[in-house]
Amino acid sequence: MSIANPLGDLTYNHTEYNKDSFSGSASAEINPIKGLTITARYGINIDNVRYNDLGNSYIGQSASYEGTAQQIAYRNYGLDQQYIADYDFTIADVNNFDITAGYDGYQYKYDRISGYGTHLYNPESYFLSNATSDFSISGYQDTYSTKGYFGRINYNYDSKYLFNASVRRDASSRFSEDNRWGTFFALSAGWLISNEDFLSTDWIDMLKLKGSFGEQGNDDIGNYYAYTDQYTMTGADGIYSDAVLSYKGNPDITWETSVTYNVGFDFAFLRNHITGS
Repeated sequence: MSIANPLGDLTYNHTEYNKDSFSGSASAEINPIKGLTITARYGINIDNVRYNDLGNSYIGQSASYEGTAQQIAYRNYGLDQQYIADYDFTIADVNNFDITAGYDGYQYKYDRISGYGTHLYNPESYFLSNATSDFSISGYQDTYSTKGYFGRINYNYDSKYLFNASVRRDASSRFSEDNRWGTFFALSAGWLISNEDFLSTDWIDMLKLKGSFGEQGNDDIGNYYAYTDQYTMTGADGIYSDAVLSYKGNPDITWETSVTYNVGFDFAFLRNHITGS
């Protein structure tokens, strides 16, 4: 067996890494009636990567295999789309509303294929067809998608009393169909005390009492298919094949929900020279 030879590897090994990337976004907006804005947004990301590696047959560890060849190709694809309608209006000059409803969705796909071989016919070529033994190949695809519907209402009375309520209904492909959807709420209220007549003073620019409650969902659990059992295929040159359990799925797994509560003040004093929360 040949020993490692960093200088020889640096001299005779050959590695190529090629990547083609595209990233783009587009949006459109219309205002069919006064106060109503409808927006569509799109974003796309595509990466195509090819990796080729030649382990030389002259000197170093690969020499004991009479050279090694490895080729990898993979593609990332992501598409994001969002549609939002926002309507703001005022009733009787003091009741101000801003109502929002929308949908967003994301699709992701990852394809990968790789191969490896040894005992190269041509010691200068990394193509797999140039290898004559010890072949290994692999290929797989990962897919992931989310979609969600959301709504929000903002209300303030005479720019003094503020209220906000929102709800989201999200689905993730990481969970089984029975546990795919999650619902998350948020509420907040505020009192802009500095806009009250009884607090009319030169040194207070803004003083607001506020409180909020919110829920947020998380589906980043480290596995695209955590709800189902996953297997790795094994075999020996077509003589036998078998599937070995590599991940034990949990069909009951669902969204992680975090809850936050906040109560506090926002303030600005002395012509906004002193500000804080």
